[in-house]
Amino acid sequence: MNKKIILLLAIVLTMSLNVFAQDTDAAEVTEAELEASEVKIFSIGLGPEWNMNSAENFAAGLGLSFDYQLQNALAIGFTIGASNNFNETTTLEFGALLRFYLLGTGHKGFFTQFDIGASIILEEDDMTPVFMGGIRTGHRLNMGSGYFEPSFRIGYPFAFGVGALFGMHIEAKAMSPEEKEALRAARIEAAEARRIEREEAAEARRLEREAARNAGRNADADSEEEIESDQE
Repeated sequence: MNKKIILLLAIVLTMSLNVFAQDTDAAEVTEAELEASEVKIFSIGLGPEWNMNSAENFAAGLGLSFDYQLQNALAIGFTIGASNNFNETTTLEFGALLRFYLLGTGHKGFFTQFDIGASIILEEDDMTPVFMGGIRTGHRLNMGSGYFEPSFRIGYPFAFGVGALFGMHIEAKAMSPEEKEALRAARIEAAEARRIEREEAAEARRLEREAARNAGRNADADSEEEIESDQE
């Protein structure tokens, strides 16, 4: 009797898990998720900077930034910069960026950014490549399809820099209506395949348990027959 109760509870639990998992799979295919994946937003900006990218004097230059907005207020991209100390030193910068918007309310407001890459220092006829890395903080003010972004950074070899970017946002359609419908159908098909796989696995476990019980009953029957034979 206890074995039957345990078996019944196991079957009920398995069915419940399958239903819950099926509901979760269906929830994965939501319009909100598809709409969120439909538009990709890029930003590109250009602006001046005043920095200490020279051992002898302050330097002035221009910076170009390109970033791609990820979910959860993150962005990745690259930067290119050029500055001159009004004498004989020109510095070129090439870096990759990883940005975190601190308030987490979208790609705007205060941010912290990590830059890593390389600088090329040009002095007269010499060209010296060096490692470039730093941390930047600033504030992005979105204005329609454009933005204004003052920032301050510290790092190596530039020591520090103060500048601003004036840029624009570029929206790119990631999927056509046909691609969107195909994605929805593919997700529903994948969810159905996972449901069938779980049901087949549950049925296989049930057959294994039933086979084990039958083997146990046969073993018990053989033991009883042996005992009866010994008694005779």
